Amino acid sequence: MANYSIKLYDEELLSFSAEKFLDKISIKNIHANKDHLSLFPLDLQPTEDSILHWLRRRVIPKNRAFVGEILRSLGLHSNDVLGIIDVCKGLSLNDSFWVTPSDFTGSFSDYNLYENPFSEVLSIVAYTGYGSSDRAFTTSPELTTDGMLPKAWRNINGGIYLYKGSSTGAANAGNEPYAEFYAAQLANAMGINAVSYDLDRWKGILASTCKLFTDINTAYVPMGRMGQLLHKVTLADTIEFCASKSDDFTAQLKSMLMFDALIRNEDRHFGNFGVLRDNHSGEIIAPAPLFDHGLGLFSQAFTTELQSADTLFEFANAFSPFYDNISTRDICDFAIGKKQVHQLHQLIDFHFTKHPVYNWSDERLHVTEQCIRKRAIQLYNIAKEAHKDIKVFTPSLDSSEPRRMAAQLQQAQAQKEAAQESRKPHVIISPPER
Repeated sequence: MANYSIKLYDEELLSFSAEKFLDKISIKNIHANKDHLSLFPLDLQPTEDSILHWLRRRVIPKNRAFVGEILRSLGLHSNDVLGIIDVCKGLSLNDSFWVTPSDFTGSFSDYNLYENPFSEVLSIVAYTGYGSSDRAFTTSPELTTDGMLPKAWRNINGGIYLYKGSSTGAANAGNEPYAEFYAAQLANAMGINAVSYDLDRWKGILASTCKLFTDINTAYVPMGRMGQLLHKVTLADTIEFCASKSDDFTAQLKSMLMFDALIRNEDRHFGNFGVLRDNHSGEIIAPAPLFDHGLGLFSQAFTTELQSADTLFEFANAFSPFYDNISTRDICDFAIGKKQVHQLHQLIDFHFTKHPVYNWSDERLHVTEQCIRKRAIQLYNIAKEAHKDIKVFTPSLDSSEPRRMAAQLQQAQAQKEAAQESRKPHVIISPPER
């Protein structure tokens, strides 16, 4: 039987004993530091089942790309939860929790992934599937990072960056990095709080790259790991939680739902959006920036679907949200408020900025731009049907219409502001926030 401590920095939050017999791990002798319950991981309770569940979710998942290669390089296998914990100490780039033997005397400052270099050898294994490491303690975030595509964390010029590869083996494979790069441009143009992405080639593999958005003081908590703060892991309960926090939380949730519908992102789930948490107070401080759009922006479209804006638009209309029993219309009825209409307005004359080296073809970019405009207009119209007081413009896609639409919107906005000043009835072009 081995004794462990779950710590935040160097403060012990919880201690327990763990014993493995064949395929069973028994958790015993649980002691919680009641003075720091507010600092616990949100999905951790001082019970046997909760601790074991938390440990299993702490280590690399079985569906991670090259999981077998990563673990074999360390002499481990995917079912060896305690073995993986022993090697990596449960250190993560999501937060500042870690798991140590109870008699461990090392300091968080000497081991954490934010301030110390980590194994590039293991990063290469995680990214390419090739290489070897050793069974000794390994400072690496790869053993606590999830996701299905090849990826690796890298220390570059004092910053920590995620390199994320692409799918392979199918006619429509390999487009995720491009989609991530271009979708980030869309989000930025719309004023949506989202991670910025670049493109780079490492070890002969094209990757989307982004800088880590957490730090040693600020944690990222996925919505699916909110514990008792979320009654159930459903969209309805997420909406209720955001409403209990502030208008900013609700607005970001609405913008995320609208953006996913716009770019046909069917990979939004409760593990890739969430909140930022202050590690020192335990308080939820802000919505986390949006990320993980590689399966959006029609990256899975085949050549036949990319022939024109119309064929791609038909592909976009097949969008099926991740959430149960919800349609695109349901999403738009809830999500498109005043702020989201303003965000969609920013796409009137939007054009992608090409990467200096790595790009989709000009033809694909042009068709994608046209489809995004058509999709934005479609979302406007759905909003109009749901909220009869919205005046929605539906231009065609010839080059003069975007500018005309912009002029119409500017004129309508000026009329609205003038009406507000005089307190006379006026035409509302955007619905109020719910």
